[in-house]
Amino acid sequence: ERWVTAQANATEDFRFPVALPTTARRFYFRFGAPVSTVDLDASDKAACAAAYASIRADVEGAIDWCLEKRPDDPFDDPVVRIAYEAFRLGQQAPCGFEPSL
Repeated sequence: ERWVTAQANATEDFRFPVALPTTARRFYFRFGAPVSTVDLDASDKAACAAAYASIRADVEGAIDWCLEKRPDDPFDDPVVRIAYEAFRLGQQAPCGFEPSL
């Protein structure tokens, strides 16, 4: 039948999805050295694989560095950061660790 009966709907267990907002943590970024591919021959599979492996290792190292530094940041907690910024009249909370170059 084209229309569903009320009895068929009685057995359906529908639960409305609920999304709860969360407070945002800081984002951590680390930019590596630029990669030049001018001298890289796209048809040379071995050279491309070596370049990919090197770039991948650099990116993974940067991600590991960010994950290592995150617990050391006293302003990672949004409550602390918002309180600091409120009492400092909107001045942005500083980086909680010494960035390495």
